[in-house]
This record gives sequence, structure tokens and C-alpha cells, in this order.
Amino acid sequence: RTAKYLGVTHAGKLDVSGFVDATGSCPAGPDNCTFETGLYLDGVAIPGTGFSYFVMQGSPTFPCGGSAPFFFGGSGLAASVPAGTHVLSIGYSQTGGPTVDLSFDCEPFLQAVGPYQ
Repeated sequence: RTAKYLGVTHAGKLDVSGFVDATGSCPAGPDNCTFETGLYLDGVAIPGTGFSYFVMQGSPTFPCGGSAPFFFGGSGLAASVPAGTHVLSIGYSQTGGPTVDLSFDCEPFLQAVGPYQ
């Protein structure tokens, strides 16, 4: 659901961006829920495309497109991409707080511009 196939006509750099909202809630507890998120090309993290953030305890669940508290994605530059077919995807990991049960029912946005030298 959070992947896009890219046809790269010649080797070069790609400007990449993407995001997806997830539904769920951070359970009440002693800590906020914290996450690391970013973009991946062919399953490998693209440096500089991620960010860290937290979600408040007891956060409500919002529908898709409604300011969801769980926002995964990033943007940046994928360098030295060879010609061929590639997969751009969004990844995340929970780094703290009570475990969150998330649902990815929202449609992701993924984009790559290029290639260029």
C-alpha cells in the first residue's frame, strides 16, 4: 500500500517525497508514543528523508485526510540511482511509548522527479 514502482530511464538523481496518514491512537500511559519515519528506495533507507516525532498520550483517531496524528513520510534526494525499475516506499518504526496498533487505510502520496545529473 505504501509503495510506488518507478521506471528510471537513465542513471542519475531523484527528488523524492511521500507521506501517508495512519489511523490509530496512542494509549494513555506514562510516555508519549515516538516514531522515526522516512523514505526507502528498493528497501534501503534514503539518507536525509526522515524525521522524528511524537504523538500525545490518549490521542484521538481521525479519518483519512483529517489531521491524523500518525503521519509517516519525508522528502529528499536519492543519489546515484541506476536506470531500471525501482520501488519507492515509506517506512517507520516506533521508538518509544506504549505500543500503537495502526491501520493504513489512507491512500499514500509518493512522488519522484528526475532523473537528472
